[in-house]
Amino acid sequence: MPRPVVHSDAIDREHRNAMATASRYFTIKQFCEEIGIAESAFHDWRIKGLAPRCIKLPNRQIRIRCSDVDAWLESREESGVAA
Repeated sequence: MPRPVVHSDAIDREHRNAMATASRYFTIKQFCEEIGIAESAFHDWRIKGLAPRCIKLPNRQIRIRCSDVDAWLESREESGVAA
């Protein structure tokens, strides 16, 4: 029997939801892997105020809420106009 065709956005959403179920927070490493960037790029974005909102834990580790990642991605949606 052929497998149903699933839109890639649905797969991404399912993947994020699965990760969010396991943890409502991303580590920097998890976030960078999910977005497909180097950790150094994340730190540059954070210095420039371009990264999603972060939480600094008492042990100085950084966490990023999954909901903040979604909001951050939505805020960067383009209207279809080429830059």
